[in-house]
Amino acid sequence: MNGRAIVAWVLGVLLTFLGLLLLIGAPPIGIITVLVGLYILPPVNRRISIDIPPGWAAAWTGGVLLLLFGLVLLERIPLAGGIAVFGGLFALPPLRRQITSRSGLELRRGVVVAIVLLAAVGAVSSAAVAVATDETLGSETKIHDVGDQFVVDEDETDLALTVQAVNQTYSLDRPTREWAKPPEEAYLVVTLRIENTGDHHVTFQDGVFAAVSEDGERSYEMHEDTNAIPERGPYRAPGLELSPTTSGPRLEGGETITRTVAFRVERGRMYLFTVPATGSFSGADRHYVPLGNV
Repeated sequence: MNGRAIVAWVLGVLLTFLGLLLLIGAPPIGIITVLVGLYILPPVNRRISIDIPPGWAAAWTGGVLLLLFGLVLLERIPLAGGIAVFGGLFALPPLRRQITSRSGLELRRGVVVAIVLLAAVGAVSSAAVAVATDETLGSETKIHDVGDQFVVDEDETDLALTVQAVNQTYSLDRPTREWAKPPEEAYLVVTLRIENTGDHHVTFQDGVFAAVSEDGERSYEMHEDTNAIPERGPYRAPGLELSPTTSGPRLEGGETITRTVAFRVERGRMYLFTVPATGSFSGADRHYVPLGNV
């Protein structure tokens, strides 16, 4: 097996698998990528005769994929998206011919490949650095006190939230019980005023709200027993009715409720209330309300 055959096998297998993955989120692109990947494989290529130069096919495939990758990143990570869009456009033969004809530059194939590869590596590296450093690219992190109202995006609507009260207990059923040896985990019980300020309804799955540790090492969704919290004792409102699906109980546009939610957390940490949907790369500010040390 010569070097060209090895390259064809590697490139064909990679493109085929990439196409299969793209079939899930972007079927049209996935179909094209799978077909190109299969065609590049030597056994298929020997049996199917298509008068398409391999370099031309590689330029179009790589350029389109890099361009789509850049367009996806452009809104959330402009630097990475811009680099990928430039590389993708430069890889497309018609656009590259326009550049060379207008500028008078003669670019060898190796130079073109190097520029496109550098753009791809630069885009991926920039995106990876942004993710690793939790870069929000224009979004802000806002800390609120108990009693402050703040607005977050939730699917197709907006929610105005106010944390009204915070309690800690080792038992939701018996919040005032005395413990000789407290358990390793405790409940953070938060009473919320929730106003749907948009026009669309919203349902509440267990991951809509979260309690996260100050060091970022722990994140807890609402506990399944949130539904059963009674309106008595230290709890100012009944538990929020969680929806197992989007067709479950919902809050219509313009409606307001006051409900209590619970998070079962590990002791020995400082926790904050947040809405995970406003996290990194959501395009929205991130809001936190300190809940205290547990």
